[in-house]
Amino acid sequence: MVERLIDSCRQHGGALADAEQAIRGFDLLEHNAEFTRKAVAAKLLESGETVEVAEFLSGKWITTGDFLLTPHHGHSADFVIGNPPYIRLEDVPNDISDAYRAEYASMPGRADIHVGFYEKGLDLLRTKESGLHLRRPLHAQSARRLTPEHSRRSTWFSGHGLWPSGSPHQLELIADLERRFPALEDPRTGTRIGIGVASGCDDVCISSDSPDAGSDRLLPLVMASDIQAGTSEWSGRYLVNPWKDGRLVELGNFPWLGAYYEVNGDRLWGRHVAKKQPRSWYLTIDRIDPGCLRNRSCCSLT
Repeated sequence: MVERLIDSCRQHGGALADAEQAIRGFDLLEHNAEFTRKAVAAKLLESGETVEVAEFLSGKWITTGDFLLTPHHGHSADFVIGNPPYIRLEDVPNDISDAYRAEYASMPGRADIHVGFYEKGLDLLRTKESGLHLRRPLHAQSARRLTPEHSRRSTWFSGHGLWPSGSPHQLELIADLERRFPALEDPRTGTRIGIGVASGCDDVCISSDSPDAGSDRLLPLVMASDIQAGTSEWSGRYLVNPWKDGRLVELGNFPWLGAYYEVNGDRLWGRHVAKKQPRSWYLTIDRIDPGCLRNRSCCSLT
């Protein structure tokens, strides 16, 4: 980005020293921001700028702070570029996640923080012809909560599924496959596609043991390796399931499950999610979709 700005100033006869508002970059960690400032300053020095100008511009362009919670009054952009981090909401301090939800209509429930980057990025765009490029997919549920102004900027906000992200060639290929083949998720066959279930301790929460007295707590689990050949070849693994109707079961009502978790308690208690919710120490990070239970199968593609 800095190289392109240098080239643009040379092409149009502009002075880089006057471009202090041309770039605004953010990083939460000071050592990351400082590393970037030094890299930017080095590039400016390489282009022939003085030390004073290089240090001034790198300090103006690169900021330590939370992009989502930093006021951007009076600022707009022709291009917003980012690679938002994938952070589960459970790992964000409660006061910060509350601030995100209060600020961004697109972040209801358990929306991951990259959703807020889309909303803020669209807010900052100067015109409908401006560009937004973020390396994360956005689900339609979050997009529908964006304002009408956002929708006017982004005519691709439609539908109820994930919108693919990629090069024009890749998107054209996906569109061709959609035209020529039936969807993997099909109500006629009962197949459903979703993200895998995060447990935080797969060696305990996934078992290859044959069902016994705890069979009603063992959910057949299809892993990515089971479908690599193009057909489902089940490896015989089960998810040890502590959920029923969207709620954690009482271990006292399921002696086999309680005994199994007690034997493996040290590893389950070692998870961050267990330390954060000690009364529910045996939960998986993600809830089990009750729809999986109706079909007695759960497909994990992680």
